[in-house]
Amino acid sequence: MKQTANDKLMFTRRDFSKLGGVGLGAMLLGFWITPGRVGQALAATDGGRDFSALMAAYIEITPDNIVHLVTPEAEMGQGVQTSLPAILAEELEADWARVVVRLSGAGEIYNNPEKKMQATGRSLAVRGYFELLREVGATARMMLCQAAAASWQADLADCYAEQSHVIHRKTGARLRYADLVEAAAKLPLPAKVTLKSPRDFKIIGHDIARKDIPDKVTGRATFGVDVMLPDMLVASVAMPPAFGGTLVSFDEAAALAVPGVVAAVRISTGLAVAAQSYWQARQGIEAAQPQFDAGPNGEKSSDDVLADLKAGLSEPGIEARKDGSLDALATAATRLGGDYTVPYLAHTTMEPMSCTAHVRADGCELWTPSQGPVRARDDVAKLLGIDPSKVKVNRTFLGGGFGRRWQTDFATQAVEISRAVKKPVKLIWSREEDVQHDYYRPAFAMRFDAGLTAKGKLESLHIRVSGASIGEWGKPPRPGVLDRQATSGLSDSHYRIPNFQVECVTRRGFVPIGTWRSVGHSQNGFFFEGMIDELAHAAKADPLAFRRELIGDHPRFTPLFEEITRMSNWKKSPAKGRVRGIAVTESYGSYVAEVIEISVSKDKKIKIHNINCVIDCGFAVNPAHVARQMESGIIYGLSAAMTGKITIANGAVEQSNFHDYPALAMAEVPPITVKVLANAKELNAKEIGGAGEPGLPPIAPALVNAIFAATGERIRDLPLADHGYELV
Repeated sequence: MKQTANDKLMFTRRDFSKLGGVGLGAMLLGFWITPGRVGQALAATDGGRDFSALMAAYIEITPDNIVHLVTPEAEMGQGVQTSLPAILAEELEADWARVVVRLSGAGEIYNNPEKKMQATGRSLAVRGYFELLREVGATARMMLCQAAAASWQADLADCYAEQSHVIHRKTGARLRYADLVEAAAKLPLPAKVTLKSPRDFKIIGHDIARKDIPDKVTGRATFGVDVMLPDMLVASVAMPPAFGGTLVSFDEAAALAVPGVVAAVRISTGLAVAAQSYWQARQGIEAAQPQFDAGPNGEKSSDDVLADLKAGLSEPGIEARKDGSLDALATAATRLGGDYTVPYLAHTTMEPMSCTAHVRADGCELWTPSQGPVRARDDVAKLLGIDPSKVKVNRTFLGGGFGRRWQTDFATQAVEISRAVKKPVKLIWSREEDVQHDYYRPAFAMRFDAGLTAKGKLESLHIRVSGASIGEWGKPPRPGVLDRQATSGLSDSHYRIPNFQVECVTRRGFVPIGTWRSVGHSQNGFFFEGMIDELAHAAKADPLAFRRELIGDHPRFTPLFEEITRMSNWKKSPAKGRVRGIAVTESYGSYVAEVIEISVSKDKKIKIHNINCVIDCGFAVNPAHVARQMESGIIYGLSAAMTGKITIANGAVEQSNFHDYPALAMAEVPPITVKVLANAKELNAKEIGGAGEPGLPPIAPALVNAIFAATGERIRDLPLADHGYELV
């Protein structure tokens, strides 16, 4: 990709091949073909990314001149059903008001170019697809213009695209895209494709309304629990409370005696009851009175988990970063250290785990709210012993994901049940099963040892973290393998510390773990920014100024600090009785600063007066929604900071629902102000940051730092409820 003098981007055939990993045979077959022919085109690629099939997979223009665009990522509230089609529509010059968006199925053709797989997470939707979708849209636009020029026998330079039409500059003649697609599809691939200059953007870079909202507010949207099929049964499950436990027995006759219950079957993970309705299925579960053994972990507790984490802090770890020498710690003018810990956290998506499956003689069809549709397809195929091509995946909206729906346990359960009852089955977990059989954010501990100079400069820092590896969980031990997720936000810190070492000690826990919103950054933001605040206090320095000096002159952090200083009125004292706390993090390519202003009563009641947030994500496809994602991350992070804690007793999770694992209620949400900065030097994926996760890591440390400013109590472990604090 080359930057030209006129600030437009030019792509050659070779550039595009590198970008999308696609064959460049028949360029445009597909951006006009019908859905049936899309399936044929995709089948012909055998899962590869033939360019004709790629176009077919993403764009369809129907005779009414409606442009239909496909979203390859899961829509779980983060807005990809708007942002990704908007990128494509921008370069295509489609009439955004008449663009219709639909979710893709499962297929390698929809692989995220950055991840090399079709999976939603890591705040990588826009960043991963940005250049590919721009190129697809621009190529289609150019070929439509070529077709129009040929029709008019005019120069291509005299033709331009606008609002799903091609217009002739000199005569004002107009042709609809729908009237040009057949001729355009026969044209050869352009040698070069010109991408639009950012100053010409009409859709992206501006606040745009979300495409999914009308259907959601009117009830037309289909989530996992909304799927309805002819002759469908609804199922529920009961799984062993203790991790590693098994189903010993159940009363099948009692379950079948419940009106509406059709079957009670043993599945690999416990008991399933299928009925005419969800309520009947739950009644059948209760009537069956399933009995479980405790398995190998029946005597384990949270105390055992914490003791294991603490033991890890005293063991040498795998080196994740080493700058300079830690010998300087011995001569530090001021030395400070301590341990931080965080508990397991559940995802508690608003929609519990669900999936509809129909196992037939010729294959299987799924309707699933999945973050990993290809993974679900392949796991189901393996379970059934069939080729993945015989598993069709239809994706629904997700009632929250946060990483939980990357797993496939709920999909394979639905398949097991459907196979047993020989009917389509919609599986819906109870909230209790959802809370107690999650893949949790891992519990972690951190120990730090820091040295300050006589002038209060941070000269030396040694960090060791201890916890289970998400990437290694459930796999055979591989000693010496570093889990980069466990040290993210620590080993890649932008603070300039001359002598800096980060180590990771991997513990092999028995509690299932997985990705949770912002993954390792979720705990490491708390660890690092809480520690930095301690060091600022020890240095008798202003917390914001201390951080700013540690960062130095940085092209992204400098304007961030300037804006958060202005927004929060940091240089002015807050109103009487109020204090502020700050935290600054970088995650998923985005730079975020948050300042929280609170007051704390003598009985530890916290009143949050306001939260100011600044994000620099390089370029915001939809700035308004980036701001909403910051709000969402802050609220999710506040819930975890205040009350989030999964505890273990007798090998099982003690919490079961929102009464003992509460989420922040709307009435508790404080005023949040977000400023979105755009500081990308060049418009490419490397300059763009994520938005779904970066708002979360700074909020917990900002809050505990504010509590210290108010009370002098330094909190090193969460949640705050364990220290007697609550929101008012």
